[in-house]
Amino acid sequence: MEYVPPNLLKNLQRKHLFHSGELGFTQSIGNSDLLSGNVYWFAYARQALLHGMRFLKIKKGDKVLVPAYICNVIESPFKEMGVEIEYFDSNWDLTPDFNLIESKITKNTKALLWVNYFGFPAPFKQIKEFCDKHNLFFIEDNAHGFLSKYQGKWLGTIGDISITSIRKSLPIVNGAILRINNKAIFQKHSYQLEKLHHADSLIKYVRNYLLWYFKSKGMINKRSDRNSQDHVVYDFGNSLVQFPDPILDIRINSITLIIIKSLNYEIFYLNRRRSVERVNKFIKILEKYSFSSLFNNIPKGTIPLQIPLIWQEEEKRMKEVLRYFNRYGVEAFYWPDLPDCVVRNNQKYQIANRLRNKLLHFPI
Repeated sequence: MEYVPPNLLKNLQRKHLFHSGELGFTQSIGNSDLLSGNVYWFAYARQALLHGMRFLKIKKGDKVLVPAYICNVIESPFKEMGVEIEYFDSNWDLTPDFNLIESKITKNTKALLWVNYFGFPAPFKQIKEFCDKHNLFFIEDNAHGFLSKYQGKWLGTIGDISITSIRKSLPIVNGAILRINNKAIFQKHSYQLEKLHHADSLIKYVRNYLLWYFKSKGMINKRSDRNSQDHVVYDFGNSLVQFPDPILDIRINSITLIIIKSLNYEIFYLNRRRSVERVNKFIKILEKYSFSSLFNNIPKGTIPLQIPLIWQEEEKRMKEVLRYFNRYGVEAFYWPDLPDCVVRNNQKYQIANRLRNKLLHFPI
C-alpha cells in the first residue's frame, strides 16, 4: 500500500475538490499518467462536467451537442450554468451520425459531448476531425470507461477535456475526475477551480431531504411547466421554491481518497480483464436465444462497465426476461433513465427511445 501522509486528509477536509498534485499522485498506470497531471478530483462526474465547462469558458446561452441516449442526470450542470443542451439521435450502433450533428450546429454551439458507451471506445479520430472542422471542443464523457484502453491509450485521456466516474468501477462511496488533456487549452484558459465549503453542501443536503419529506406527505408538488434552463421548481403553499441538484455541492469522501490512492491499479486492471472474459462466455450463450450483441467484439484492452445485448423479440416481453434473470440471480437491467424531453419527443429521438427499451445490460 502506498504511504498516505497522516495529515493529508485532515488538511484537505474543508475543500470541495482536489488537484492530483495535492494528493501526491505520481504513479503511472502502464505508460499513461491517467491519475496525475492536469487532473481534478470530485465526488461525482456531473460536478466534474460543470467545472470542465467553466474551464472551457462555456457560459449561459451557449449550446453543447449531446447524444439523446444518455442518463438524465447529465442535465444538472447545464441547468446550473444556464447552458443549453442540443440533443441528437445517434446511429443504431451508438456511433455518431455526423450529418445530423452538423445540421444542429449554430453560432452558439461551443462543444460536442460524446460518450464512451459502457466503456467501449468511441470513433475518436472522426470525432476529433469533426470538432476541428467546426471549431468545437470535444468533451469526452468517460463515465463508464475507467481503465479501458484504445490503441494503447487510456479512455479519459483523449478529449480536450474528459470526465471519468471512478465510483462506477471501484467499491467506493463517490469519486470522479476532470482531466484536461489539451495542453494548449490548459495554457490558454485561466479558469481557477473554485473551492466550496462543506457547510454549504450540508445545508443544501438537509434542505433537499426536507423537500423529499414534505413532497412524500403530499404537502408540495413538482411544477410540470418548469423551464429547461431553471432549477427544479416546487409549489410550497402560495410560494415557489427552486432547488438545485445537491450533488453539485458534495465533496469527495475522505475514505474514497485513501482507497483511490492506495489501490494497485495494475492488478485491478488484470482482474477486471479476466472478469470480462468470463462474462463474455456467458454472453455468447445468450446470443443463441433471441439476443444479439450491440458490439461485434470486445476490443483488446477494453474493460466494459457492462455489456449490452439487443432483445430481438417484442419489447413487451423484455420485462418477463428481466424478471427471469433476476429470479435466478443473474443481474441485468435497463439503462438509462432518459432525459424528459427525449422521452416526450419519441418521434424526434426514435433511436434513443428504442435502444432504451431494447437493450438489456449485464454488468462486469
